[in-house]
Amino acid sequence: MNIILCGMPSSGKTTLGKRVAEKLGWQFIDTDHLLEATHGRPCRELFVEHGEEAFRTWEAERIALLTGITKHVIATGGGALCREGNVELLRELGTLVYLKTPVDVLWERVQTVPRYVDWRRSKGAFNELAKQRVPLYHHATHYTIDTHNLSLEEVEALLVAIGEREYGE
Repeated sequence: MNIILCGMPSSGKTTLGKRVAEKLGWQFIDTDHLLEATHGRPCRELFVEHGEEAFRTWEAERIALLTGITKHVIATGGGALCREGNVELLRELGTLVYLKTPVDVLWERVQTVPRYVDWRRSKGAFNELAKQRVPLYHHATHYTIDTHNLSLEEVEALLVAIGEREYGE
């Protein structure tokens, strides 16, 4: 089975995913990187030029291709759980973990990191996005780790513990 990391943009899915995969001796996959490799362009460009619907379709296709893999830590795109079909596929793949991070902290992080939508222009739009997605994360995932007031190493240790507990690593 696998550990699948979910959460808002800049919640640490990729950073933690790489670290946890290394600790467990597993492979790491970032679904955004799969999209970029397939289309030869950054996710941000794909999203802006082709729209969210096309982007989510391509994202769902990449997720479907993961069927059957084991011993991977998978970082999903922030909106991957917006499609019910993705939730079902990801739950079949393994244990979903929501990296819960305060929206104000995320807002500060997205100011310095380019993402596929330029949220830096509107904190209100970013907050609205969080209002839509956070309930999806809570509903779909098996575990929630509240990253607020935890160090990177502490969150990493919790994720490794989940991998060991769930899959006897």
